[in-house]
Amino acid sequence: MGNRAALLLLVLLLCYGVTTAIGFVKEETEEKGTEREERREGEDRFLLHDTKHVVKTDAGDMRVVRSFGWRMIERPMHIGFITMEPKTLFIPHYLDSSLIIFIRRGEAKIGLIYKDELGERRLKSGDIYHIPGFSILPEIPDFRNNYGSSIALDDSDYDPLKHAGLGVYLVNLTAGSMMAPHVNPTATEYGVVLRGTGTIQIVYPNGTQAMKVKVAEGDVFWVPRSRTGPFEFFGFTTSARKNRPQFLAGASSVLRTLKGPELAAAYGMSNESLNHLLEAQRESVILPSASAAPPDMAKKKVDRVQKAMRSYDSDMIID
Repeated sequence: MGNRAALLLLVLLLCYGVTTAIGFVKEETEEKGTEREERREGEDRFLLHDTKHVVKTDAGDMRVVRSFGWRMIERPMHIGFITMEPKTLFIPHYLDSSLIIFIRRGEAKIGLIYKDELGERRLKSGDIYHIPGFSILPEIPDFRNNYGSSIALDDSDYDPLKHAGLGVYLVNLTAGSMMAPHVNPTATEYGVVLRGTGTIQIVYPNGTQAMKVKVAEGDVFWVPRSRTGPFEFFGFTTSARKNRPQFLAGASSVLRTLKGPELAAAYGMSNESLNHLLEAQRESVILPSASAAPPDMAKKKVDRVQKAMRSYDSDMIID
């Protein structure tokens, strides 16, 4: 195609909310997902590995990542990546599912036939498309501090999300920052790394570690942490309603709301130690890490929270 430097000028991210019209795919996916869940006991079990290259030519390529389709999830989700050279065409096709397009980089003209009429719209970097288009980049972030920003859209912000049954979000983390640990009460989150590398850590409800793995651009994941440079990710939730994540650390931690002698007794520590732990992190939502996150093999400092955790032994209540 001539100038190869133009490759990756345009990147589209598609999310397919599969409808009941293809319910047999859901059943098949659930069965396969159960098998994978039983097989995959390693630390990468929460990464989505089911990737298929749909097409690859000199003009660009397309690949699709499929969710596991576990029974806890309402429906399977397909996340597609389209990379196109300038002045190329993605052949018109039919989809029997909801579709959201996110423009990662570049500009594109999108056409859609609706009620026998052709509609066209020009989109730029940061736009999402589900008639009408809507950009999340110019929006004021829901949260911003020195360590990054985040914005989430639900059906109250963008009505077409109600029909798709999905929410979308975009998070930027500066080098060495991390998203505060949290739980999602109403929806499953899918994230796609747009830029940088990071580490994801997930724990089971009983507190044991389920996964700790590094991710890079193009990976689909949950709950990131950046260590070596800026980290940007975009994603979807499986509900169009507000997700309202409950943060477990930082100034907005739900544990601070519950702070008191009852919580201290529940953790088997003194009030003083509990206060020291909960107030050690003064930031909220997006947090700094030790020494601007040095390389993993050169950890020289430990943050105050880790120091506080090591002091628990002296305050434990023993019957």
